[in-house]
Amino acid sequence: YSPARGTLAENYNITIDEGILEVSKRLVTLTSANASKKFDGTPLVERTVSVSGDGWAQGENASYSVSGTQTSVGSSLNDFTYTLTNGAKEENYLITKVEGKLTVTEGDIVYTAEDCNAVYDGKGHSIFVNPTTPSGLVPRYSLSQNGSFTDVLPTFTNVCNDVVVWYVLEADQYEAVTNFAKVTIKKCPLESRMINAIADQRYTGLEITPKVGFADIGNRKIIPSDYTLTYSNNRDVGQGAVKVSATEQGNYSGEVIVYFNI
Repeated sequence: YSPARGTLAENYNITIDEGILEVSKRLVTLTSANASKKFDGTPLVERTVSVSGDGWAQGENASYSVSGTQTSVGSSLNDFTYTLTNGAKEENYLITKVEGKLTVTEGDIVYTAEDCNAVYDGKGHSIFVNPTTPSGLVPRYSLSQNGSFTDVLPTFTNVCNDVVVWYVLEADQYEAVTNFAKVTIKKCPLESRMINAIADQRYTGLEITPKVGFADIGNRKIIPSDYTLTYSNNRDVGQGAVKVSATEQGNYSGEVIVYFNI
């Protein structure tokens, strides 16, 4: 040291005490990212690594190799390693690694479902369920939400209204679906083409009630519980008539009048 100008060293008893200069390590935290998605059969990866704390000294850095991956439903650590670059030395840093989490949750089953709205035609009808993801998935059905589900699709032939059919879609790695659709079969209007022509009848002096025959159209059949018959002008020579009226409990609606000669 040198005394300041005008200061006489002999006037002082000077002791020199040398201090210590210490350079501490930089605190650096390396964190691989968290990531999540629904199962789709492909690996979940997230290659981002963030740097926090004191960070790297100016001009120094590190490179990262992230190897974490998760494909099936579940979680795992997002593993990674690092390599110091640009002259960075391990002894100058206190480095903490924090591995993020990769999480795959159950995937969504993709499907379409349709109610059934039909007119009675003697055929079986039901709901329509078409799963597209995952492929090959077979729905199971029940007439009760808490009943036993099977892969047999219930079908309905006779008139019905808003009959509920439950369905379940289940597959490994996917979130199960339980839902329902409805079946409605409306009455078929009676038409003259459904009734056979009545042959000419011979006058007897009594009321004539000829048998009425029905033509099967497709799978449709008209049975006695579907109709009632009401005859008129059916005693004297001329043209008689029979009114075919649909019953409330049957599969048909409306009425048709058929004429016959006496």
